[in-house]
Amino acid sequence: MTALNDALHTNIVLRHLKRLLAARLADRGIGERLAYLLRAMRTARLIAASGLFDPKWYANTGRAPPAPRGPFGTPILHYVLRGAAEGRSPSAGFDGDWYLRRYPEVGWAAMNPLAHYIVHGREAGYATRPAAPFTLPRQHVSPESYAAWKAEMVRLHPPPLAPEPETAPSEPPFAICTPTMPDTGKTAFVLLVPHGIHIAANAVPEFCRALSRSPHADLIFADEDYGGTDTPRPWFKPGFDPEIFRAADLTGPATLLRRALLPPDWNGQPPDAAALRALAQRAIAKGAQPHHIPKILFRRPAAPHFAAPRLALPAEPPLVSVIIPTRDRAELLQKAVEGVLAATDYPQLELLIVDNGSVQPATHAVFARTAETGRARILSAPGPFNWSALNNAAARQARGDVLVLLNNDVEIIAPDWLRELVVQVLRPEIGIAGARLLYPDRTIQHAGLSIDTNGCFVHVFRGAPADHPGLLGEITVPRSVAAVTGACLAIRRDLFRQVGGLEENRLAVTSNDIDLCLRVRAAGHRVIETPLSVLVHREAATRGHDGNAPQLARVLAERRYLLERWGDLARRDPFQNPNLCLLRERPALEAPSILAGKAIG
Repeated sequence: MTALNDALHTNIVLRHLKRLLAARLADRGIGERLAYLLRAMRTARLIAASGLFDPKWYANTGRAPPAPRGPFGTPILHYVLRGAAEGRSPSAGFDGDWYLRRYPEVGWAAMNPLAHYIVHGREAGYATRPAAPFTLPRQHVSPESYAAWKAEMVRLHPPPLAPEPETAPSEPPFAICTPTMPDTGKTAFVLLVPHGIHIAANAVPEFCRALSRSPHADLIFADEDYGGTDTPRPWFKPGFDPEIFRAADLTGPATLLRRALLPPDWNGQPPDAAALRALAQRAIAKGAQPHHIPKILFRRPAAPHFAAPRLALPAEPPLVSVIIPTRDRAELLQKAVEGVLAATDYPQLELLIVDNGSVQPATHAVFARTAETGRARILSAPGPFNWSALNNAAARQARGDVLVLLNNDVEIIAPDWLRELVVQVLRPEIGIAGARLLYPDRTIQHAGLSIDTNGCFVHVFRGAPADHPGLLGEITVPRSVAAVTGACLAIRRDLFRQVGGLEENRLAVTSNDIDLCLRVRAAGHRVIETPLSVLVHREAATRGHDGNAPQLARVLAERRYLLERWGDLARRDPFQNPNLCLLRERPALEAPSILAGKAIG
């Protein structure tokens, strides 16, 4: 143990310091990076002293490849810095994923699960793994995990041999129209199945149940998979999302459609995939009500393609007010200001810097230089830090029709970032548009917020490469989300005022951006995240992370407030497929609940 401690205190420290200083000397965030590394090393020492980490088991566990050493040094340090976030457990006796599910406060505290057990859980009598193994472990969605999961579903829930009489009549209230089964013209609905699409054996009773439960639906679609029978890939679709519907064949590959929505000259043959998508688009444009069945009922031969249409600004773009609260940190602020005023191609903008009691001469020098441009105003707002109040105060003085809330620790890396936000929030159905944010190493920091297994709002795909497609390609296009971060979000000024702005009294520091998104959604608008607007964000570079007891108590109180005020809006993400959960900020297979049966067509 002494040798291990010495390694953690000397060789590992020196190696990491040399690597960071050589590679990141010009990086103004070097202090934050070193502080993060030192915190990780303290956690590694704690775990090493506990005797609860098994290096051999960790290196050879079947849940992940052997732990690389490289820049992460010892297996324990690798576990702290990367392994826990990858869903790996430190020994056969400690299941980290199960521990996070069983004890939600661990997720709220944002602690390493084993470190939490050592410091808090062991004394409290917490269990380290389930009494009996899961029938099917939760795991991230991959071709291999999906194939194994699907085989298990077939074993546990064989597909029905015939429709269930109490829920699905022997004569379904719709016709099945395939290339070999032309339409008869006698039913109110038609299930259109193009050539090459396979239907699951349980599709007919599932559509019958959907019609009985949603009699006013005009268009019903289901989840699907694609590829060969040996290595299929799933598409667990969101609830109907107009953004994904615009970008991909969301309602295909087969669709149940009300007959009245079919063209009068329809010849009774199913359209091909492109024509079926066009038919669905025309139906939705006419006001057809969609309904989603979250079960895999179809298979198509190839993956659907995602492509977002680019929107244009109006001939006279509105004035945009960019609001940046700050307290000192001149080096961060200077980079953000230069990006907004010199590296942004939007034609009409004003910059409002809200000074929350800065005292450093360098910061006031930045204020002076910025004010001299004639495109910025410095608003004085001394007092305790209250992010909500600072932004609300600036919004009252803003002249723009669109407000953009922006942190002082962002860096502009693409001149069109503001255009892409504005074109979205000018759409009346969109309430808030959030940007794609990257860490300085160009991995994803923010791609929208969803709700994880602990009931907390988290950043999906945090830490993934910047070009990561998501499960299928859905995060490469704008999409509706439960919430976005206030580090960079756009909203129309009239809507901001309509919903009452940001909550100043109960949510002064964090969760106020989530609350704003929930207000906007409750008012009937959607919140979207767009990967077409990209910035770099040094997360928590100014304020730091919440780690001490008072900060964690505040985080828990804010979570309770969101639940009390918003109820189901704060508990359920309508754009998260119910067959998936968020495990360590990645979509994972949830408890067994759906089945794709043997193909019948």
